[in-house]
Amino acid sequence: MKKISEKLKGYAQYEAIKLAIQNAVYDCLTRVEFESKWEEMLVTFNLYDNEWLGVLYDEWNRWVPVYVKDIFWAGMSTTQRSESMNAFFDGYVNPKTTLKQFVEKYDNVLRNKVEKEKKADFKSRHKLFDCLTIYGFEKQFQQAYTNAKFKEVQGELKRLIYCQAVIVKEEGSISTYNVQEAMVVCEKMKHVDFVVYFNSTECEVQCICRLFKFRGIMCAHSLAVLVRRCINEVPSKYILPRWRKDVDREYACIKTTYTGFGNDFNASTYERMNKKLIAIVQLAGNSEGKTRIVDLGLDEIKEIVMKEESGDGSNLPCSTKSPIHTGST
Repeated sequence: MKKISEKLKGYAQYEAIKLAIQNAVYDCLTRVEFESKWEEMLVTFNLYDNEWLGVLYDEWNRWVPVYVKDIFWAGMSTTQRSESMNAFFDGYVNPKTTLKQFVEKYDNVLRNKVEKEKKADFKSRHKLFDCLTIYGFEKQFQQAYTNAKFKEVQGELKRLIYCQAVIVKEEGSISTYNVQEAMVVCEKMKHVDFVVYFNSTECEVQCICRLFKFRGIMCAHSLAVLVRRCINEVPSKYILPRWRKDVDREYACIKTTYTGFGNDFNASTYERMNKKLIAIVQLAGNSEGKTRIVDLGLDEIKEIVMKEESGDGSNLPCSTKSPIHTGST
């Protein structure tokens, strides 16, 4: 889309063509609608002979939003990914950085990244942003998500006041709603209709905009249907673990030079044990009782390891079960 000016600026109706392409790419909610608008654009401006547009059309399933919104991208486009990687190394590496220097710098970058995220998680746990509404589902997101992700959710909540949900039909447990959203496009008021399906049996809501599939957060249109049905909470499946502030992210435990493990420590052994420990910690979560079990178990394991003299584990019991006894408390 950034190449529109370069490829089409020679046409007398360039501005009109540019607007038509943008409308087809960004405003269409279905594939049929996109194909219809694209064809209309080619006919109106007689662009059938434009080779560049022909190539774009042949590969539309790889770049047009309506074709890729069924894939989870966490809201990230390919250009955003490139830009985020550049920002990740900003201030640490440059075109003259050698491979040896890069490896050393990478450790510093990763450490800085982990430290920043730990601080952000700490703030998310101890300094909550105020809710904008009285709806219970906003409280759910506030309690579960990091502050950064909760702000994104609130962006959708702000759009609620511009959305009006009207039921269209009911077939068994499936209800179909038309959600009309008022928005400003090119300084003009525009009303856009979104179709939302609600399954009362599964308490499942699906919007034609597919924001949840694409970015992992519920859209204003889906939330408008919940409000219309007086549903005050969302099922746990709509609160993704990846956005939660109480999740320990595995990459924060990756072994690097700054973590202080000696060179004689076998990397594969570390990775194997680390994965097991991370899995146990995640199972324990924020449960005080489960965390105490993990603490007691690790203390007992430490004692067993310290007492093991043979070095090959030959003195350990033959049972495949763990020798740890947490007792009944």
